[in-house]
Amino acid sequence: MTKKEQAMSLTEHLDELRKRIIYSVIAVVLASIVTFMYVDLIRETITRPAAGNLVFIGVAEAFMTNIKIALISGVLLAFPIILFQVWSFVLPGLDPREKKFVFVFVTASLLLFTVGVSFAFFIIIPISIRFFLGFESEAIEAMISFGNYISYVSGVIFAFGLVFQMPIAVFVLSKLGLISAAFLKKYRMYALVLIFVLAAIITPPDVFSQILMAIPMFLLYEISILVARFARKK
Repeated sequence: MTKKEQAMSLTEHLDELRKRIIYSVIAVVLASIVTFMYVDLIRETITRPAAGNLVFIGVAEAFMTNIKIALISGVLLAFPIILFQVWSFVLPGLDPREKKFVFVFVTASLLLFTVGVSFAFFIIIPISIRFFLGFESEAIEAMISFGNYISYVSGVIFAFGLVFQMPIAVFVLSKLGLISAAFLKKYRMYALVLIFVLAAIITPPDVFSQILMAIPMFLLYEISILVARFARKK
């Protein structure tokens, strides 16, 4: 292949990447417009764990936070389309045998993301909010900023959604021969330390949230060991 052909190939890849990004952005924008129409219902659902304790301290904070809620909800709603665009970009580089697994990967990834988001929203967030509000007393009244609360909730939701992709990542790396079940077992203790470090990075700056994040991450790590063993057998 000549340099000119290589350059054209690279240009085509960049054009394809740009097209997939544009499609994803359009999907998010359209989904955000739809969710903004129901922002009151979404806000009521999201703020239920801290009902009665939220205030807004800036003139435009409530309005801007409503837009943020619509955008976050739009990303979640458009996630299947975003995932489809990612795999559509990767698909041409796969051989026919590997392409057969794309539907399985997309379905599994979407399912794991949904489980992670649901786990965060229905279990982790209510528990953590109750824990934090437990420090309220006669001398200290809880008044949580509306904007800060939504930032906390969105951060936890997306963090868990991404962390639950771990088995998929391990499966791919195992198929590529980069890691194995024996490798994951050997470095289990190092992984535990790394998990707590990552939990401290991707969660709000408090020990309780880090622990809540680290526990399912370690369970996913153990599941990933089984996934790696399965991947190598196949």
